[in-house]
Amino acid sequence: MTGKTSLEVLKDEITMKREELNKLVEGNVNRQKLLKISMDLDELIYKYYLLEKEFKEDKAAD
Repeated sequence: MTGKTSLEVLKDEITMKREELNKLVEGNVNRQKLLKISMDLDELIYKYYLLEKEFKEDKAAD
């Protein structure tokens, strides 16, 4: 059995954070909490794309 790659782990974190944000938006929630989760999500997405780019560059170099 193989472990998840870093990209898969980040993708899972992004999915969970999106779901959390969507649930909060539907309810009556503190805007500061929404902003924090949104910023966390942005950071996860940024990390995902950086890592994906790095993997593609490594593959191209092979």
